Amino acid sequence: MHSKNFIFWKTAFERNQVDIYTLAQMTGINGELTSDEFQEITGMNYIPDVAGNKVNFVSTSDIMQQLAMSKIANMQKDKMISDLASQIALNKINSMQKDMIINNLSKQVANNKLELIELKNKEM
Repeated sequence: MHSKNFIFWKTAFERNQVDIYTLAQMTGINGELTSDEFQEITGMNYIPDVAGNKVNFVSTSDIMQQLAMSKIANMQKDKMISDLASQIALNKINSMQKDMIINNLSKQVANNKLELIELKNKEM
Protein backbone atom coordinates (compact mmCIF):
# COMPACT_ATOMS: atom_id res chain seq x y z
CA MET A 1 0.00 0.00 0.00
CA HIS A 2 1.39 3.37 -1.00
CA SER A 3 1.35 6.58 0.98
CA LYS A 4 -1.44 9.02 0.15
CA ASN A 5 0.75 11.29 -2.04
CA PHE A 6 2.63 8.56 -3.90
CA ILE A 7 0.73 8.97 -7.19
CA PHE A 8 1.19 12.74 -7.10
CA TRP A 9 4.98 12.51 -6.65
CA LYS A 10 5.33 9.66 -9.15
CA THR A 11 3.45 11.59 -11.83
CA ALA A 12 5.35 14.80 -11.10
CA PHE A 13 8.67 12.97 -11.43
CA GLU A 14 7.64 11.19 -14.64
CA ARG A 15 6.62 14.56 -16.15
CA ASN A 16 9.94 16.12 -15.05
CA GLN A 17 8.09 18.61 -12.86
CA VAL A 18 10.29 17.62 -9.90
CA ASP A 19 13.82 16.25 -9.79
CA ILE A 20 15.29 13.44 -7.73
CA TYR A 21 16.51 15.86 -5.07
CA THR A 22 13.00 17.19 -4.49
CA LEU A 23 11.76 13.62 -4.12
CA ALA A 24 14.58 12.96 -1.68
CA GLN A 25 13.42 15.90 0.44
CA MET A 26 9.95 14.38 0.53
CA THR A 27 11.25 10.95 1.54
CA GLY A 28 11.82 9.55 4.99
CA ILE A 29 11.66 12.16 7.73
CA ASN A 30 9.24 14.45 5.86
CA GLY A 31 6.95 11.46 5.43
CA GLU A 32 5.52 12.18 1.98
CA LEU A 33 7.22 9.07 0.55
CA THR A 34 8.87 5.98 1.98
CA SER A 35 12.32 4.93 0.86
CA ASP A 36 10.72 1.98 -0.98
CA GLU A 37 8.40 4.36 -2.83
CA PHE A 38 11.38 6.59 -3.68
CA GLN A 39 13.12 3.54 -5.16
CA GLU A 40 10.01 2.53 -7.09
CA ILE A 41 9.68 6.00 -8.62
CA THR A 42 13.34 6.72 -9.38
CA GLY A 43 14.97 3.29 -9.66
CA MET A 44 17.54 4.48 -7.13
CA ASN A 45 17.98 3.46 -3.51
CA TYR A 46 17.38 6.22 -0.99
CA ILE A 47 20.28 6.29 1.47
CA PRO A 48 20.07 9.16 3.98
CA ASP A 49 23.31 10.40 5.51
CA VAL A 50 22.13 11.75 8.83
CA ALA A 51 25.59 12.89 9.87
CA GLY A 52 26.07 15.10 6.80
CA ASN A 53 22.40 16.02 6.48
CA LYS A 54 22.35 14.94 2.83
CA VAL A 55 21.06 12.06 0.74
CA ASN A 56 23.01 9.65 -1.44
CA PHE A 57 21.50 7.85 -4.38
CA VAL A 58 22.60 4.41 -5.45
CA SER A 59 21.29 2.73 -8.58
CA THR A 60 19.49 -0.51 -7.85
CA SER A 61 21.10 -2.09 -10.91
CA ASP A 62 24.55 -1.06 -9.60
CA ILE A 63 23.80 -2.77 -6.30
CA MET A 64 22.60 -5.90 -8.09
CA GLN A 65 25.72 -5.91 -10.26
CA GLN A 66 27.96 -5.54 -7.21
CA LEU A 67 26.09 -8.34 -5.45
CA ALA A 68 26.44 -10.58 -8.51
CA MET A 69 30.15 -9.83 -8.78
CA SER A 70 30.58 -10.55 -5.07
CA LYS A 71 28.67 -13.82 -5.43
CA ILE A 72 30.87 -14.85 -8.39
CA ALA A 73 34.02 -13.98 -6.46
CA ASN A 74 32.80 -16.02 -3.47
CA MET A 75 31.96 -18.96 -5.74
CA GLN A 76 35.46 -18.78 -7.24
CA LYS A 77 36.97 -18.74 -3.75
CA ASP A 78 34.80 -21.72 -2.75
CA LYS A 79 36.00 -23.60 -5.87
CA MET A 80 39.62 -22.82 -5.01
CA ILE A 81 39.09 -24.03 -1.44
CA SER A 82 37.43 -27.20 -2.72
CA ASP A 83 40.30 -27.81 -5.17
CA LEU A 84 42.88 -27.24 -2.42
CA ALA A 85 41.00 -29.60 -0.08
CA SER A 86 41.02 -32.27 -2.80
CA GLN A 87 44.74 -31.76 -3.37
CA ILE A 88 45.39 -32.03 0.38
CA ALA A 89 43.41 -35.28 0.48
CA LEU A 90 45.41 -36.68 -2.46
CA ASN A 91 48.67 -35.61 -0.83
CA LYS A 92 47.59 -37.31 2.39
CA ILE A 93 46.80 -40.54 0.53
CA ASN A 94 50.16 -40.41 -1.27
CA SER A 95 51.92 -39.79 2.03
CA MET A 96 50.15 -42.74 3.66
CA GLN A 97 51.10 -44.98 0.72
CA LYS A 98 54.75 -43.89 1.01
CA ASP A 99 54.63 -44.52 4.77
CA MET A 100 53.35 -48.04 4.08
CA ILE A 101 56.15 -48.69 1.59
CA ILE A 102 58.73 -47.39 4.07
CA ASN A 103 57.22 -49.57 6.80
CA ASN A 104 57.36 -52.66 4.57
CA LEU A 105 60.96 -51.90 3.55
CA SER A 106 61.90 -51.41 7.21
CA LYS A 107 60.40 -54.84 8.00
CA GLN A 108 62.38 -56.39 5.14
CA VAL A 109 65.59 -54.77 6.37
CA ALA A 110 64.90 -56.05 9.88
CA ASN A 111 64.21 -59.58 8.54
CA ASN A 112 67.41 -59.48 6.47
CA LYS A 113 69.40 -58.45 9.55
CA LEU A 114 67.88 -61.32 11.52
CA GLU A 115 68.79 -63.77 8.75
CA LEU A 116 72.37 -62.46 8.70
CA ILE A 117 72.66 -62.79 12.46
CA GLU A 118 71.30 -66.34 12.29
CA LEU A 119 73.80 -67.21 9.51
CA LYS A 120 76.70 -65.78 11.52
CA ASN A 121 75.61 -67.74 14.58
CA LYS A 122 75.45 -71.00 12.55
CA GLU A 123 78.96 -70.43 11.18
CA MET A 124 80.45 -70.07 14.60
